[in-house]
Amino acid sequence: MNQPAESRRCPYCLKGASSGLAVGGRRFFQCSNCRLVFRDGLDVPETAVEERRYYEDDYFRELAWDQLEGYRDGIYREALDRVEGQVSRGRLLDVGCGCGFFLREALNRGWDAVGIDPSRESIDYLRRTIGNAGFQGTLEDVDPGEPYDAVTMINVLDHLAEPWEAAGRAAGLLRPGGLLYIRVPNGPFHVALFRLLETCGLQSRAGRVVVFHNYALSAAWLAGMLADRGFAPIEIRNAGLSEFSGYRRHTGRTKALRTLRRAVWHGAKTAELLSAGRLLWGASLEVTARRAGGTD
Repeated sequence: MNQPAESRRCPYCLKGASSGLAVGGRRFFQCSNCRLVFRDGLDVPETAVEERRYYEDDYFRELAWDQLEGYRDGIYREALDRVEGQVSRGRLLDVGCGCGFFLREALNRGWDAVGIDPSRESIDYLRRTIGNAGFQGTLEDVDPGEPYDAVTMINVLDHLAEPWEAAGRAAGLLRPGGLLYIRVPNGPFHVALFRLLETCGLQSRAGRVVVFHNYALSAAWLAGMLADRGFAPIEIRNAGLSEFSGYRRHTGRTKALRTLRRAVWHGAKTAELLSAGRLLWGASLEVTARRAGGTD
């Protein structure tokens, strides 16, 4: 990170954090202890209320188009393939289910699947297209009745006010041996990309290509946090590319930039394979973690 000018208290481990990044008009700090990168001004109770209000009222209109146009379909198929490689089909909860395209894939494959999302318009769309497989709300609203075999969080965790609390709640909803699947932007990748853009004098464009929400999560932080919440074993790898290019609505050079993005990913995948999985250089991470205490 850059030379520290200020400090903030880490919302996770409560230690000190130094300033470092200004992305898209927002500042981020990195904890000197657990290395978590978090957004400045992140007041957990207030942020939770703000996030819920945004997703209830504005998300569908502003950001659901990539789901509706099919750019996430490949992500959803890959995620479900990964889940099915580790746990038998049964009860599945999709947290942040959006318009229900992942749920539709799961239902078509024979899962007893249900989703939850705070966006009322997304849930309305879901119910019009696949029936009553989803309901409006957040993870706190899920009834801890019959346990689930799998809980999925696809591009959700870094948007939350307290991702560690969400992981703990997921553990409580899973049966022993049940699987938690997470897909999330790879924090160190996006920090490095921002530094590169900054070095090239292109930091003003960083908000278009670098992904920062409330947090930038690393593989090491995720592994430690999940272990502390009773998950074992935990596997983390580079996630595949989606068909969606984040540059699509910002520039006419979509094809060239999409090709560059694929080249970066394939380079990262090659490094991962040559290093026996030790190098996680992809733009997104894919995490699978079992609730301790059982086998599939």
